[in-house]
Amino acid sequence: MEKVRALATFIQVVDSGSFVTAGRQLGVSSSAVGKAISRLEDRLGARLFLRSTRSLTLTPEGEVFLGRCRRILAEFELAEEEIRQSTEEPIGRLKVSLPMFGDPFSTTLAEFQLAHPKVEVDVHFADRKVELIEEGFDVALRSGDIGNSYLMSRRLGSFRMVVVAAPSYLSEFGEPALPEDLEQHTCIGFRSPATGRIQPWLLEVQGSLRPHHPVVRTVCNSIEGRIAFAASGVGLAYLPDFSVRRLVDNNVLKLVMNDFATFRNQIHLLWSAGRNPPPRTRAFIDFISSNLHIGK
Repeated sequence: MEKVRALATFIQVVDSGSFVTAGRQLGVSSSAVGKAISRLEDRLGARLFLRSTRSLTLTPEGEVFLGRCRRILAEFELAEEEIRQSTEEPIGRLKVSLPMFGDPFSTTLAEFQLAHPKVEVDVHFADRKVELIEEGFDVALRSGDIGNSYLMSRRLGSFRMVVVAAPSYLSEFGEPALPEDLEQHTCIGFRSPATGRIQPWLLEVQGSLRPHHPVVRTVCNSIEGRIAFAASGVGLAYLPDFSVRRLVDNNVLKLVMNDFATFRNQIHLLWSAGRNPPPRTRAFIDFISSNLHIGK
């Protein structure tokens, strides 16, 4: 700790411009500051300051040493903060952006709330890419390209986009076998809130993924809405596999065109790239990473 104090004293002298002002800031006498600097120079075997009765100027060696000292002291302070926060209990408001769909997100979120009752979770469901920093979100789940160097991210898994329909619809209108068959079917489309455009269906044809633009007769801007329409027998829908897994297992929906629906996407947890997230944010990141099972 003595060496750390010596570095802090050196930086304070540089920032203050004199031993007297530095001593006042540090709560010690100017002579104590002068002795600390002299001991530091003796240890280094080099002069750090050019002293005169009116000025205090860094030597070339002092300039080099100053840059290193600032980095060392910043790392030391960061380490102290990380250790201090690691012992703190997660508490306070946590603003979270999640896809506009219940399971598995809502279930995992409820489990987090039970594990950390002092965290006030403020959840916003949206099928758009929120501006994390500008809109004041602590964390967000996002699929696809994360594309922001100002955000930290952790990959949670991947999912496949699938084509589904209700058995009642398939009994009446038949099951499409090829992508071109979609032209003969009622399709449920997704309109992107960001672009206002209908999302194409990426289907694999002859070994490569190609965008298909089926004629849609029903358009919805949420996952849950498209699931409800499909389950009611309105038509075919193109959806993330995790969102319909339970309905497929319970025969409410059926997977079709599996050989063509091969496109996979990534899902990430994002947070601000600040120096160190607060305990509530760090606890949420760790909990979701360990307990949200989407697919690897």
